[in-house]
Amino acid sequence: MKFKFLIFLFLFVSFLGASTANCAVKSEITLNEAEIAWMKVHPEKIKFYMYGNMPPFSFKDDDGSFKGLTIDYLRLLERKTGLQFEIHDAGSWNALLNTYEEGRVDVVGGIQPETDREVRFVYTSAYISVPEVILVRSSVTRDLTPENLRGMKVAVVNGGISWKALQEKYPDIEFVSFENSARGLQSVSFGRSDAMITDMAVASFLTEKLGISNLRVAGRLDAPRKFSFGCRSDLKTLRNIMQEGLKNISEPESRKIKNRWITVEGMDYSPFADWRIYALSLLSMLVVIAAVYFRFRRRDKMVLVKAADLQRDKDRLDLVLSGSNDGYWDWDRDTDIVYYSPSWKAIIGYRDSEIPNELEEWQKRIHPDDLDRVNEANNVFYKSNKSHF
Repeated sequence: MKFKFLIFLFLFVSFLGASTANCAVKSEITLNEAEIAWMKVHPEKIKFYMYGNMPPFSFKDDDGSFKGLTIDYLRLLERKTGLQFEIHDAGSWNALLNTYEEGRVDVVGGIQPETDREVRFVYTSAYISVPEVILVRSSVTRDLTPENLRGMKVAVVNGGISWKALQEKYPDIEFVSFENSARGLQSVSFGRSDAMITDMAVASFLTEKLGISNLRVAGRLDAPRKFSFGCRSDLKTLRNIMQEGLKNISEPESRKIKNRWITVEGMDYSPFADWRIYALSLLSMLVVIAAVYFRFRRRDKMVLVKAADLQRDKDRLDLVLSGSNDGYWDWDRDTDIVYYSPSWKAIIGYRDSEIPNELEEWQKRIHPDDLDRVNEANNVFYKSNKSHF
C-alpha cells in the first residue's frame, strides 16, 4: 500500500510540475525545454529598438505611439510566443550602435542581414520581401535599369545596404544621399534628382501620404529587399523563439498586415505618349464630371440634410453616454476597425491615450484558454446575421 502511495505521489508531483511549466509560459507555439527555461529566466520585457522613422515599417504617430508593418508583426509575435516587447527609438543607425555597445539592445526590426553585422546580431528569416524599384517623374517615358542611370543624379537613403552595393557595382552613377525616403522622393518630384532607388513599400506609402502624383516606376532591381529581426548575438535562444513565432504566422495574418501598410500593389504613373490624347481624355473627363454634377446636385442636398440629422442624433447619443459614465466600444467586422470610448478605457484603469483603437487590444485581454472559444462564438454569430449577440 505504501509503495502504491509513493507511485501516486510521484505522478501527482510530475503532473503538477508540467502544469506549472505550461502556466508559466503562455504561447500559441510549441517550445522546447531550453526555450521554456529561457523565458522563465527572462520574464522582463525584451528591449526592441527601431532606428528612426521608417514608414511604413516603423514610425511614431502624431500621438507618439509606435506604428507600422514591423510593429504589427512584433505585436503578432507577442501573441504567438508569449514574449513581451518594450519599444524604443534610437533615432538613427549610428545611435542604435552606440546603444548596442552599452548593452541595452535586445532586438532590432526592419534590418537586412549583412556580413559585418553578424558579429552583433543573429537573424530570423525575413518577415517581408519587397521589390526594389527605380522611380522617375512621369515625363520620363522609357523604362530604366541600373545601367541606364549612368550620368544621372540618383537619390538614395543615406547608409542603406543597397546604396553601398550599388556604389561598388555602378561607380559612374552620381548618387545623392538623403536622410530619409521622403526627402528623396520630393527631390525627384521637384526635378532636383533624376531618379530614386527605393523599395515598393516605402514608395507606395509615402507617395500617397505626401500627395506626390507625378512619379512612376521605371524599372526594378534584380534582388528584392528582405527585412528580418536581428537579435543580439548572445540571444540565440530568443532568436529561435521568434523564428518559431514567425513560422506560425498564417498567410491570411501576414496578408492582412501587408495590405494595411502597402497601399499600392504596383505604382505606374506612366504619362500618355501623346499630349493630344491627354488633352482629349481630360476634356472627356470634364464633360462627364459636369453631367454628373448637375444630375446629382439635388440628390446631394438631400444627402446633406440626412447627414445633418444623423450627426444631431449622434451628438445626442454621445451626450447621454457621457452623462451615464458607461463605457462602450464598436467593432466593424468587415474592416476590423474598432473604437473604444474614453469611459470604457477608464473603467479598466487606463487613460484614453494608453490604449489605441486596435482589435488586438481587445483580444489580448481575453484569457488565452478562452480565446479560441470566444473567436468561434463571434464567427458563428457573425455568419448568422442575427441582430443581437
